[in-house]
Amino acid sequence: MKDREYGVFSNGLHYALAHKGNLPISVVGMTLQAGSYEDPPGKEGTSNVLMQVIDKGVEGLGAYEVARALDGLGARLSTATSPFSLSITLQVITPRLSPALDLFSRLLRQPALADEEVERAKQMIQAEMVQARQEPSEVLQDVYREVLYAGHPLHRPVEGYFSTLSRVSGEDVRSFHHTYFLPENGILVGVSNLPLSEFHAQLESAFGGWKGERLPGQASGIVRELPPLPGLSSPRAIVVNMDVNQAFVLMGNYSLRRKDDWYSPARVLNYIYGGGGFASRLFQSIRNEKGYAYAVWSVLNPGRDLPGSFSVGLETKTEQFPDALHLLLQIQKEIQQRGVKPRELKDAISYYRGSLARRMQTYGQLASLLSEKVFYDLPDAFWKKEIEEIQQLRGKDVKSAAERLFSPSAYALALVIKAEEPPEISGLQSDSIRFFSSVYDFYEFLQGADAKL
Repeated sequence: MKDREYGVFSNGLHYALAHKGNLPISVVGMTLQAGSYEDPPGKEGTSNVLMQVIDKGVEGLGAYEVARALDGLGARLSTATSPFSLSITLQVITPRLSPALDLFSRLLRQPALADEEVERAKQMIQAEMVQARQEPSEVLQDVYREVLYAGHPLHRPVEGYFSTLSRVSGEDVRSFHHTYFLPENGILVGVSNLPLSEFHAQLESAFGGWKGERLPGQASGIVRELPPLPGLSSPRAIVVNMDVNQAFVLMGNYSLRRKDDWYSPARVLNYIYGGGGFASRLFQSIRNEKGYAYAVWSVLNPGRDLPGSFSVGLETKTEQFPDALHLLLQIQKEIQQRGVKPRELKDAISYYRGSLARRMQTYGQLASLLSEKVFYDLPDAFWKKEIEEIQQLRGKDVKSAAERLFSPSAYALALVIKAEEPPEISGLQSDSIRFFSSVYDFYEFLQGADAKL
């Protein structure tokens, strides 16, 4: 019996299904290929509000009745918003899959999106914004996104801004849904213990008749073409003054696309450099040897239509920040020039050899892999093929990835620190450092910068 199936329903909806027979569980997810990047100008945050209220009512059922129905089925819904996608996932025991699918399909296709629920969601998001601006780690993420994507629409927070949220109406949310929640924009994934033929039939019954309902005069739902990323030819920094007792640091640059042929060596490089936790070069050097930080890490995020991002983060004593930054960059240069150590490469390969089973332990994890396959247009069973690629890597492959990924002479730096004036940062000219004397000033600037795009 085959355990995976891919295809397109007659209405243009792509699907990817898998059989997993351990437990009577089914996971069904829908990803729409439009996200916060498509928010109307001046009303940033619209798509995120939509995902907050999409399960708060459907024709004949209010928010309370929907919640009761889901509880009665033992079902769980979750939603997520990103710049390029919106997703909603259902998990339920298989004997109750049919009625759960009926409700799930109705919520996706014909949510109520009532004005009062929209207003309630806006107020909740705004309250979370106020709270987040008290947390230096949350502020740091916004600062990093701004310094990396300055002048590009990707600098916008997914949740929008306090002022733009105030302008989002129920009609805006309903319009966004009508425009982008169309079968040709969707990716349906499912994992169940049911035989694939039976699972396919239930999903086609629930979604095969979905046609979408465009409002008169509205766009087709095709997402806008992405402008090229801003240049990053020299170091630049944004520093925000905040009443904190240490320095919060994020630095990095653009990375690669998910389908690029050097993705596997880049993954291994990231593991060795900072993504491998206790095993990483950064952890050993910055924490164990120098004692500059309790935790230090790196993250590789590939993109689809544009290169993604590569970031390095740490929290360190204010007076140790210059030395810690210097060491971060020095290690990048060392790997570019000398490559990684044979033991580091062996340990990384061993880690990925054992990671395949961990990536497929749950029904939700397998559903995520299916979604990744379709969203990034990857080959079937890419998760196995990439592990096989990694097993064949040599030191020269990882060194070549370092030469392309690391950019110790041209990077974006975000710094949240207690400082009354701009700090001196080795390697950066004063005109490459933008300083904000308060968190409030930074967010005011952010909204103003967005208005100019």
